This record gives sequence, C-alpha cells and structure tokens, in this order.
Amino acid sequence: MRPDRYTPLGQVSLLIGFATIAVALALYLGDPARLIGAGATALAGLGAVALGLVFLRRADRQRQACFREGLTAIESITDDHLRDALHASLALSLTGVRISLAELTKLAATEAAPAGKGTITVIGPHTQARKR
Repeated sequence: MRPDRYTPLGQVSLLIGFATIAVALALYLGDPARLIGAGATALAGLGAVALGLVFLRRADRQRQACFREGLTAIESITDDHLRDALHASLALSLTGVRISLAELTKLAATEAAPAGKGTITVIGPHTQARKR
C-alpha cells in the first residue's frame, strides 16, 4: 500500500478503520461476552476502510486524468526530438526515476545516438542511479 496513492481523507479513513478494527479485536479478546459490541465496532471499522478504498479509486481516476492530459500535451508538440525526450522522461518518471531539466534539454537537442552509445543520468532511488 503506497500512501501517495491515497487522498489525505482516504489515508485518515483507512487509519481510523484499521484502528477501529484493532479496538474491536481487543474488546473481543478482553471479554468474549462482548461479541455483539466488538462485532458492531469491527463493522464500523470495515465501513471506514471501505470509505478509504473509495477515495483510493478517486485518487486513481484523478491521476489517470492528469496522465491523459499530459500525454495529450506531449503529443501536441511539433518538434520530434523534444516530443521523444518528453516521452522518455514520462516513461522514466513512471518507473520512479527522475531526470534533470538540463539532461532532458540535452537529450532533446541531440540526434539519435548509435546503438549502445546513448546515456541518461539517473537521479534518485533507482538501482542504476548515481549519487550527486
């Protein structure tokens, strides 16, 4: 579960839901005679978790809409080299790799490199990233 995929309200709802379920479990384990109360508390916790998952879907839809808008904007660029560089940057960002603006500009200004000669400096937590 990646926290950046949830809206803040969804994160709070999931946290409250899981905490409520934990309280229900503690109530039941503390006194098995409280089954009805613990069950009702667990049901309320499940409702909060369900609400958090609804906000997850909403955040996904918003992210997909932004992605489509960005892709449409990239496709409207007439310079082939810049458009290709932006496609490469988008692909790298989707894999969690960041590329600097200077390197993106350099990539857009260069002609196609011979096979095996192109380089991109990767910044960030990627396994091939170099430290700056």
